[in-house]
Amino acid sequence: MKKVCVISDLHLDHNEHILGIDILTDCLIPFLKKNKIDVFVFGGDSGGSLSEFIRLQKKVVSEGIVFWGIPGNHEMWDRKEKDSWSVYEKLREFSRPLVLGNHAIVGNMGWYDYSTASDMYSTKELDKMKGWMDKSFCRWNGMSNQDVAAKMLADLDEDLSSIDKNKKIIGVTHIVPFKQFIEEKPWDFRWNYTNAFIGNTNIGKKFLEYNTKEIFFGHTHSKRYARVNGVEVFSTPFGYCRHNEWAYSNPTSQIEHSCEIFEID
Repeated sequence: MKKVCVISDLHLDHNEHILGIDILTDCLIPFLKKNKIDVFVFGGDSGGSLSEFIRLQKKVVSEGIVFWGIPGNHEMWDRKEKDSWSVYEKLREFSRPLVLGNHAIVGNMGWYDYSTASDMYSTKELDKMKGWMDKSFCRWNGMSNQDVAAKMLADLDEDLSSIDKNKKIIGVTHIVPFKQFIEEKPWDFRWNYTNAFIGNTNIGKKFLEYNTKEIFFGHTHSKRYARVNGVEVFSTPFGYCRHNEWAYSNPTSQIEHSCEIFEID
């Protein structure tokens, strides 16, 4: 049996600056060791750069724990790299399908295809991404959001199709894979506009085409759970300490609240 821990949205750059601590050394690693975790699965948004992701990966591996992880939209902001595709391809190394006994961990960060958008906005209006920071910081070499989303969905399909049909798939994506997790506020036009940049329901559909048993996601910073077509779906966000997103003031307690821990054979 292997003990697995899944969490997303650590936002180390933001949270460590505010709290004045090393979240990995002081909180995450002691928590993983206390719970005797064998495999650590990360669902994206370590911080605003590739280097934060690599720091997380190296720290986990240095403790003898297997690391598997996808980036989120924030890693794509890295200004030291040639472009966002460069960041994406470099971090793909850490999210290749991982077979563990009867299970396989498979995933992709995903991108916005507007399938969670309100129908009151046109594609042209959504492409402007008004007030959404990915518009300023991500560099996709002129590709539209929907084209980026299609490329990532194709990558996910390729990885899923490589897995033996008898394996039980643990699916991981950064953005929201099903519309029932999207909160709508008819009176709040800005909220409904930005829902376009929260999810991609085609990722959820893609996972359901295969022998997927659980799906994990982040991005929304809201802890959620539901069963979709018999598949258990969890969000596992650590979130920002400053924006009333934490259930606990203690970061270790918040890790325990945010993550999911389970055993696989």
